[in-house]
Amino acid sequence: MNDDLEQLAALCKNGDMHALEALIAAFHPFLVAKLRLRGIPDSDLDDIAQKVTMRVYRSLGHYDASRPFLPWLHVIIVNMCANYWRDREREQRRRHGLRQYLLRRLEEQHELVSDDEYNRLQECLQSLPPSQQEMIRLRYEQSLGHGDIAAACGKSVVAVRKALSRIRQHLAMCIRAESRT
Repeated sequence: MNDDLEQLAALCKNGDMHALEALIAAFHPFLVAKLRLRGIPDSDLDDIAQKVTMRVYRSLGHYDASRPFLPWLHVIIVNMCANYWRDREREQRRRHGLRQYLLRRLEEQHELVSDDEYNRLQECLQSLPPSQQEMIRLRYEQSLGHGDIAAACGKSVVAVRKALSRIRQHLAMCIRAESRT
């Protein structure tokens, strides 16, 4: 089978689309098995398999047809899985970024954030204009610095710092007001 893969890969490098289809069909079971072994959840399996397949297609120009195909494919799978797990960890950190920031700030003041306060915060965040919500998302979910936020929003760094300060003050007042009602 491996010789067939090398021959198909060589044909693909020359632009043979039928060989590409045959190559993908031939390595797909190997790919799925490797993704499962690396712990990719079934819900993400098809997406990651598609990304690996696209990477293989884009990287075929670098493939040396005199060398075995499966070890070359395995390296791509390992790298894509590492990217997946890194991205997933990053996404989890982003989701909890704002809450963790508030927890740190309030713990510094020897207070704790209750679920009610967190829910009030979410309501207050929803009441912000979209541009302010975006600045908060960039800062606390994506952990961007003031300069990056300024570039993304088309504002100066000073304007971003001032806006974030005012937004935090507004949120604090909103949370306090919500807690009184």
